[in-house]
Amino acid sequence: MAADMIDLMPAYDTSILMSGDSDFAPLIKYLQKHGKRVVALSTRNHISREIIQAADSFMWFNWFKSDWNLTP
Repeated sequence: MAADMIDLMPAYDTSILMSGDSDFAPLIKYLQKHGKRVVALSTRNHISREIIQAADSFMWFNWFKSDWNLTP
């Protein structure tokens, strides 16, 4: 996923990272250094502080649950 985000940089201005893994924080910083905006989307208790701090914005996955018909 990280390699694709880097390889495809010319094709987008904003990326949506659907992961809370802190291993992606350096990737976020790299993309931002190259003029990209990064939005992180994750669930409670599955998001690292590093991702929340590094991303340009952060959204909880649950905010969209009803829009995507994922509610039981």
